[in-house]
Amino acid sequence: MTHHKTHPVRFLSAAKDGTLAYTQHGELYVLAPGAAPRKLEVDVPAEPTETASRWLSYRDGATEMAVAPSGEEVAFVVRGDVFVASVKRGTTRAVTKTPFQERHISWAPDGRSIYYASEVDGSWSLFRSVLARTDEERFHLATIIERESVLVDANQSFHPRVSPDGKRIAYIHERDEIRILDRAKGTTQTIVPAARNYSYSDGDIDFRWSPDSRWLAFTYLPHHRWIEDIGIADVETGTITNVTRSGYATMRPRFGADGRALLFSTTRYGRRNHGGWGSDADISAFDLNRAAHDRALLSPEDFERLRKQEQKEDDEKGKQEDDDEKPDPKQGDGDSAEPKAPKPIEVDRADPDQRIRRLTMHSAPLGDFALSRDGEALLTLSEMDGVWGVWLTRRRDSETRKLLELGPSKPKQIALDAKGKRAFVLTGDGGILSMKLGGALDRGGGRLKQKPGPFRAELMLRAAQERR
Repeated sequence: MTHHKTHPVRFLSAAKDGTLAYTQHGELYVLAPGAAPRKLEVDVPAEPTETASRWLSYRDGATEMAVAPSGEEVAFVVRGDVFVASVKRGTTRAVTKTPFQERHISWAPDGRSIYYASEVDGSWSLFRSVLARTDEERFHLATIIERESVLVDANQSFHPRVSPDGKRIAYIHERDEIRILDRAKGTTQTIVPAARNYSYSDGDIDFRWSPDSRWLAFTYLPHHRWIEDIGIADVETGTITNVTRSGYATMRPRFGADGRALLFSTTRYGRRNHGGWGSDADISAFDLNRAAHDRALLSPEDFERLRKQEQKEDDEKGKQEDDDEKPDPKQGDGDSAEPKAPKPIEVDRADPDQRIRRLTMHSAPLGDFALSRDGEALLTLSEMDGVWGVWLTRRRDSETRKLLELGPSKPKQIALDAKGKRAFVLTGDGGILSMKLGGALDRGGGRLKQKPGPFRAELMLRAAQERR
C-alpha cells in the first residue's frame, strides 16, 4: 500500500470481507483486499437559500424567567433570546435579536432595564437592555429598546444580579469567583475567591442580595470539599460568615422579603444517597438575629397578639407621617416624596447554627421555593409519588398541603411578584403559569387556579449566523 509517508493513516472500520475504510490527509478512502486504494468523492449540499432565515414561534421552551418589579411583566429566555410578556394579556416583545446566546436575566429595581449575559464572539459578557423613551414604562409595549454593554473584557462574566437599590451588580467571574461591580464607581470587588468555589456547569453557583443591598448570600466551599455551605458576606467589609456548617449539601439561598431570615435547601434531614445523587431535601431558615428567631418560635396565639400590636403601631406611625408630609400652603405642593429605603438588616454572626429552623414538614425531591412577604407561608416545588406540584407549608400552624398539581416533569422555577399577590411557575417544558394567590396561602385556604401560556415568543432564525 503506497501513500504519502508524511501523513499518518487513521483506520475507521473494517468490513467482513476485509475491506478497510480510513482517512488520510483529510480525505476518505476504501481499500478492498487485492485492490488499489480508492478515494471517495463526498458532496456536501449547501443549505437552501429559502430556509436560511425563517420565523419561529414558541409558547413554551423558556429556560428561565424573572418577574418585573411592577408585577405586570415577566421576562424569560427562549432559544437564547430575551423576551418580555404582559402578565395580563400575554403581549410579547423580543428584547434581544442576536445570533449570540443570552441568559441569566435580572431586572433593575425601576423596571426600566434588564441585565443579562451574552456570549459575544465566544466570550460571556454583561449587557443590559433599556427603555429608550422616558414616556414608556413597559417593555412589552416599548417602541425603542437600546442595548448597552455593562462589562465586556477578555474574561468570562455572567449571571448578573442587580442589588435592590440598583447600585451594584453581583456576577460570576471566570466561572468560579463571585464579584460585585459598582457601576457608579466603575470598580469591582471579589466577594468569594475562585479557591472557594468549583463550578460543574454554568449557573450552579447561586447567590442573592438582601432587601437592604448590604448583604450577599451564596453557596461556596469553605473547607476545600465538594459539598457546599451557605455563606453570607457584608459587602462593605467583605467579611464572610458560614451560616450552615452542616456537612450536607446546602443550596439555593433566598432572603425573606421581610429581612428576618435567610432560607436554603438542605439534604440534612431526608433520605440520602451517600454514593451519589438523588437525595431528598428540605427547606430550612437561618434567622438573621435573635429577635427574628424569638419571633419565629412564638405560638400561633402569641404571634397573633404580636401582629395586632404591630399593626396598631404601624397605623399610628403612618398617620403621624401623613400629618408631617402635608404640604405647607405657603410653600406650594412641593416635589413628590422619594421612595423609602428598606429597613437595615441586622445579622448576628455569632453561633449561626443555633438559629436554624427546619421549615418543611416532610422531606421530598425539591426544586425551587418562595416565601410570602410576611414570612409565614412557604411555597415549594415538590414531588410526591412521582407527581410534581406546588406545595404550601405554614410551619407555625403545622399545616402542609398541595396547592397545584403540575405533572411528572420537574418544574424549573417559582417566583412571587413584589406585592406577594401572584405566583409564577416555569414548568418542565418551559411554559409559564400565572396564578393569583388570593387567600390560598392563608390557614386552611383553597387551591391555586392557573392561567397557562402568558407568552408567544417569535424570533427570526438565522441559522448561518448562529453557526458562525
